[in-house]
Amino acid sequence: MGRHSAQSEPVGRNRHILMLDFELSLNASAARVFAALGDLAQWPHAEHPRMLVRKEATRVALSFDDATRVTISIEAENADLCTLVVLHDLCQTQEQLNFWKNYWDARRAELVARFGG
Repeated sequence: MGRHSAQSEPVGRNRHILMLDFELSLNASAARVFAALGDLAQWPHAEHPRMLVRKEATRVALSFDDATRVTISIEAENADLCTLVVLHDLCQTQEQLNFWKNYWDARRAELVARFGG
């Protein structure tokens, strides 16, 4: 299974953009996790997520009302273990980045409670 290369620093007009990235291992198949993440009805509605990309069992990308976006790659480790590689970018301020850090801390806890991790 290939690993994603590390994100490079923003350049040019995008130097001010802040991003959050992390990995999370879950005790569930990639297909099962994809089914949950690829279903907008299972996302918290407060931030009004919109699906940008839904690539079967490997990736979802969503945008939010504040013009940020998240890309989640789902890497199958084996039949009952997968790793999420999460990149939330286009944050303009440290306050916005802090908001999304808190959001993803809560989402991680929900995912681990649901799938085990």
